[in-house]
Amino acid sequence: MLWFFERRGERLKCEIRPSPQTAGFELEWTEGDQVHIERSDDADELARRWVELEQKWKQEGWIKLSE
Repeated sequence: MLWFFERRGERLKCEIRPSPQTAGFELEWTEGDQVHIERSDDADELARRWVELEQKWKQEGWIKLSE
């Protein structure tokens, strides 16, 4: 899954994908030049983390551009 957010001309990209390094999954988001990656073998845990981040970003003024 891939999502894009925008805020005052800034872009934020977030992706959940299978991890190439483990049997689990990765949650990666880029904000400007910074790349953040969180890994988990538990898909439900990563989904909960995604919901936390989405809520945080919306509170910070980010607008989701895509589903």
